[in-house]
Amino acid sequence: MATLKITLFGALQLTSAGAPALHTARLQSLLAYLVMESAQPQPRERLAALFWPDDPTTAARQNLRQALYQLRQLLETLTPPDAPPFLLITHATVQFNPVADWQSDVRSFHQLLSEGNDAAAVALYADELLAGLQTNSERFDEWLVISRERLHIQAMAALARLTTVALHNGQWAQATDYAQRQLFWEPWLEPAHRQLMVALARAGDRHGALAQYEQCCRQLQHELGVSPHADTEALAAQIRAGQLDASPAAAAHVPSSDDPPVSAPLAAPPGRPSVLDWGGASDSPALYGRSQELAELREWIMVVHCRLVTVIGMGGMGKTTVAAALARQNANAFDGVIWRSLLHAPPLGEL
Repeated sequence: MATLKITLFGALQLTSAGAPALHTARLQSLLAYLVMESAQPQPRERLAALFWPDDPTTAARQNLRQALYQLRQLLETLTPPDAPPFLLITHATVQFNPVADWQSDVRSFHQLLSEGNDAAAVALYADELLAGLQTNSERFDEWLVISRERLHIQAMAALARLTTVALHNGQWAQATDYAQRQLFWEPWLEPAHRQLMVALARAGDRHGALAQYEQCCRQLQHELGVSPHADTEALAAQIRAGQLDASPAAAAHVPSSDDPPVSAPLAAPPGRPSVLDWGGASDSPALYGRSQELAELREWIMVVHCRLVTVIGMGGMGKTTVAAALARQNANAFDGVIWRSLLHAPPLGEL
């Protein structure tokens, strides 16, 4: 077991013999940031600008020195004799030592996902990253929002995979639990409502499945102001007709728009989208060094079914090229693709 355990999901906690509390939000946020970004040394200039953006440069650097002194003093009390220090500090950079004897729940979360252990990973995701932490730094808050969303999407993707596997294996109780956990985080997530409807119907609870459909309708109207997708309506019709009642040999398949009608023979696989309008989208044949980003974006759209994904980065970093590559690579999975630039578009309220 690691000498120091750091909890980042929920309120920040340090678990170790005699671990003191971090009483200020600034120290908490600085420690959390260094732990989350421990793979790389962090330039002092970046840390000063991140946590003291409104202070003059000299004052911000002085504040950083004081905060690092306090943090190092605290961590030294938790460092066993002859053990590597938790903080690696130079005149130019600061790093939370990745080889020191520590573990965090976020680090474990990523390790478990990389090993394919989705169940153990989502068990760690009990709350959002640094829940309740309030700082006076807009830049840090921006980093925190992005980090929270990234972890949330990864957890939701894992829950979606777990639900799908449980349905495939006929484990209706497990599928129900995983689908409900998806809906705990995102009550408007229509694919999870459908998964839950199937799990309940296959378990013999037709009334519960139809009640879940009604709940789906209410949530979609309340949260998004929309009606259920045709897939959801078709699934509800199947359940009403008793076509998804409990059956040992029943296939655990969640109907989608790619499926034929219930009584129809299997149709040929869908071809190209009926609407394909690329506008001014980039058509670069080569895209290097973005495979991880493309895989992550594809999972968000194709597995988690995110309705809106925002790609953020400095100008010239290739955001548009990545988005265009994603759209072109996955176009055949959709009924249509329409690409438009909003560079000179009117405000969203007018669109």
